[in-house]
Amino acid sequence: MPLHPKTRPEGRAGLLLAATFSGAGALVAEVIWLRYLHLIFGTSAYAIAMLMACFMLGLALGSWHVGRVADRLGLAPRALLVRIQIAIAAFMALSPLLYRAVAALAAMATRGGGESDLLEQIVRVGGSAVVLGIPTYLMGGTTPVFLKLLTPEARRAGREAGLYYALNTMGAAGGAFAAGFVLMPGMGLRNSLFLAAALNLASAALVRWRAPVAAALVAPGMDERKISHGGKSAAKPPPKPQAAPARIGAKPALIVLAFGVSGFVGMGYEVAFARLLTFFFRDSVYDFTIVLTAFLCGAALGSAATPLVMRRLRAGLVTQLGIVLALVGLCGLAALLILNRFPYWLNELQTNTALVRDYGESYWTAGTMIRFGYTFLVLLVPSSLCGAAFPLVTTIVIDELPSLGRRVGLLSAANALGAAGGAVASGFLLANLMGLRATIIVPAALSVLTSAALLRPWPARAAVLGLALLLAVVPAWDRLRMSSSFLDPSQALEDLLALRFYREDAYGITGVVELLPFQRRYLVTNRLYAQNNSDMMGLEDHRRLGHIPMLLHRDPRLVLAVGLGAGVTVRGIADLGPSRIDCVEIMPAVVEAAAAHFRAENDGVLERPNVRVVRKDARGYLAGATERYDVIVLDILHPMSSGSSTVFSREYYDLCRQRLAAGGIVCQWLPMHQLTMPQLRTIAATLRSVFPHVSLWYGTIGELAVVGCVASSEPLAPDASRLAARYGDDDLVRRLEEVNLGSVALLLSHFVAGDDAVAAMAAGARADTDDRPLIEFAAPKIGVQPRRLGVENLLEISRLAHGDAPPGTGDINIPRLAAHLRAKRAIIEGLAAGLADDPGRQAQIYRDALAADPENPDLRYTFQSLNGRPD
Repeated sequence: MPLHPKTRPEGRAGLLLAATFSGAGALVAEVIWLRYLHLIFGTSAYAIAMLMACFMLGLALGSWHVGRVADRLGLAPRALLVRIQIAIAAFMALSPLLYRAVAALAAMATRGGGESDLLEQIVRVGGSAVVLGIPTYLMGGTTPVFLKLLTPEARRAGREAGLYYALNTMGAAGGAFAAGFVLMPGMGLRNSLFLAAALNLASAALVRWRAPVAAALVAPGMDERKISHGGKSAAKPPPKPQAAPARIGAKPALIVLAFGVSGFVGMGYEVAFARLLTFFFRDSVYDFTIVLTAFLCGAALGSAATPLVMRRLRAGLVTQLGIVLALVGLCGLAALLILNRFPYWLNELQTNTALVRDYGESYWTAGTMIRFGYTFLVLLVPSSLCGAAFPLVTTIVIDELPSLGRRVGLLSAANALGAAGGAVASGFLLANLMGLRATIIVPAALSVLTSAALLRPWPARAAVLGLALLLAVVPAWDRLRMSSSFLDPSQALEDLLALRFYREDAYGITGVVELLPFQRRYLVTNRLYAQNNSDMMGLEDHRRLGHIPMLLHRDPRLVLAVGLGAGVTVRGIADLGPSRIDCVEIMPAVVEAAAAHFRAENDGVLERPNVRVVRKDARGYLAGATERYDVIVLDILHPMSSGSSTVFSREYYDLCRQRLAAGGIVCQWLPMHQLTMPQLRTIAATLRSVFPHVSLWYGTIGELAVVGCVASSEPLAPDASRLAARYGDDDLVRRLEEVNLGSVALLLSHFVAGDDAVAAMAAGARADTDDRPLIEFAAPKIGVQPRRLGVENLLEISRLAHGDAPPGTGDINIPRLAAHLRAKRAIIEGLAAGLADDPGRQAQIYRDALAADPENPDLRYTFQSLNGRPD
């Protein structure tokens, strides 16, 4: 005789708490696992979307298979669930080792460090899918088993499903929030996974001791009291046979399909809105956590409220499901109307400056709450409606207890399969083929059209009509405002800006915007300024970021440049005539924009035969490369950007070290206006944990200054005689003079601090690692105005120079070197005076410095920038 669960009241609360812990542990692990996958795949949007799909496929398989097993095995659901939770906890604890093994296999499969080939992707995706598959299979199996334990009779299936899903999802929301805001920055990835494993063990303990086996299994017609006391069963009169509720009619397959569409739309919305909202926040590691937490909270709310609402509605359950799907689609489209206003409402959220002004020391908390508020404004209704589908479908489909596990498993599998398709579609297919708006419009339209198949003719026609009206009303993207965030949105931007280039793809938005009054072009990625053409010549020219490391190396032949931007740094490298330059750039649209709209600035460097552009993430390239480079130039990256942890970690710098030839150097350029001194010390400590020799060099000097860390395994000692020979090339000197590097003394005057000073600077600082990504979590919290921060950091850095001489020059007399070093300090002191709103003192500092050294090109350029012409 088949057995079914009869949960006692005192055990029900424990089971629900176990479900909450299970959801929290699962989302902590999911967030951490995605970080590990990010380390394996770099910033490849395609691969991450595919792995999200693999995650959902594992849930689907587990739900389907374990649901069937739970119905036919003699093993009590309680014991089965305990074993599943323990197995999940074990995989959580072991997963760092497993992902490390996948990363090693992927590196072995990479052929020569070129663009990804089929074998490499098979190993990466296949290996990661296997590692993900086992725990996600087990996670998927928890839902049907939990519901078997919680559901005493078929008519309560929808209510119990709604309550279970709400608490499990609310636990997931708490886990996602904790992982992003507390655990990863405070405990690191590995310890966070141990905590997730502990949550699953706690869930197993609650199931084991709060759902006694004797009370968990009751056969129809048996007296529960006899079972609980170990006596023989006293048969009750069998219940009168009742007809199965007429809930499905002739459409069982359509109900399951509709629930799969619900999963497709829900995951599609989650992926698409996560990308779109980050354009208006800060594109930081916290933004994904905010969107994920808000979406899960909405889904939990919808699941909890639906059983209460559906009993009060006159419409049939299938009709209610159709209405929910219609509203999911229509509300998703309506959210686009809100997103179109975000360029006007949220520009100030892309820096903390305005928040500090308005909220003082509470700026970070206030900013986080504001971002949550706008996210709920966009997502709360559609996510709640997505959550409403689960209890509705469960109520429709579950009409008998013996098959509960199989049917719940089938439903969960269909929903997870749909979610896998939504991850792939919104993750890269729709964005590449149809643009970013399509990642919302297509799932929304699919939801409405599916609802029409469930509804009677007139509400179906109303839903389709609503879809048509919203598609007509929702305006097209304002591409100009979507591409720019550095002007007041109340201004008539069309009179000030012109959009010269625009691309949408899986990586986001890439644009080239021209500031018309000044004829300045800006390269912008995801609304963040990347590079402009206004700083050519003089101290701000990014060619210097290529020139300086090339000149410091004795004989650079093979060079790697990480990051293309507008191509100006790569042009600076090319000016020194290496045999080959490999440039790694992940965003195809950036390569296109640099070639088409910054050709004058980069001198057509991408067309040169010795320049090879590899469209790949830097970390993946370095892991598989076989070349040994004389110089590796790591160009400027926004430290606050999500994913920056992969290029500031000890493991990343170790990959760079492995790719260096004998005597090779790595130059990491750092934006002084986007890092605090503690973070700069962290980066210095990280580099010193890999390289025994690290020195600091000025790159570009100004309010948005750049300083470079030059690292090597051997002491850096520029050969004065070799430098003198290089400076004998008149064509090269002419190019170097354009950026105030026209002599050996001017080059060496960019030296800031050597090994000993950098060691003192880094003393006591913790290194940034894959497990503890300190920079990525700290940089978004910086509250100092960027220009002020840049100058303050320059002042602090310049103090490190006391007593140090440029490498290899201690016993060599280099004419005018001391004068050029004094000029650098005068420039920085003048910037500090300007920061103090004392332009008179600033001008006087420059006049005094020019009086002492009237031929210094740095001083003349700086004074001319301030005052038009030097006196």
